[in-house]
Amino acid sequence: MSSAHITALFNAAQRAFVIEKSGVALTALVDLVHVSTPAHFDLAKHRSELGIPQMIPIVSTDDFDITIFTVPKEKKLPLHDHPGMLVITKVLEGSAKVNMYR
Repeated sequence: MSSAHITALFNAAQRAFVIEKSGVALTALVDLVHVSTPAHFDLAKHRSELGIPQMIPIVSTDDFDITIFTVPKEKKLPLHDHPGMLVITKVLEGSAKVNMYR
């Protein structure tokens, strides 16, 4: 894993959710997530041979989590919600279809 990139993500999330809590800080975090690549997280090492989705925790604090989910092709995550949470999503490889329900 690229410790420099993970440190940058942590620092940006800390500014967005703890220190500044501003739209500018949140935009900076989203921009950093947008330029993330599989190489930043050494995803090849985490691919499941079981053919099931996996959760890879990167950072966990009382204020935010940074987590990667690996989802094999043609597999799905169970229907779930994130009440009271802001979720920033980035597809690092492949594609995803997201259904939103109200």
